[in-house]
Amino acid sequence: MVDEPDWLKATRKAVELAARGEVQLIMKGKANTADLIRATLDREMGLRTGHLLSGTIVFKVPVFDRLMV
Repeated sequence: MVDEPDWLKATRKAVELAARGEVQLIMKGKANTADLIRATLDREMGLRTGHLLSGTIVFKVPVFDRLMV
């Protein structure tokens, strides 16, 4: 986990770490979805592979005893 109070910088740092292979998963948190996708698809960031890009949302709903994906 990297502490970066600026959400835009945080998204770019997360993508940078993923591109270098230092992390295997990027967790969005409160960052703007558009900013995260923009950083992920930035040609200079190194995550564009020509393969399908997908995202998953995991919810914890109080009335269910398990996570929803």
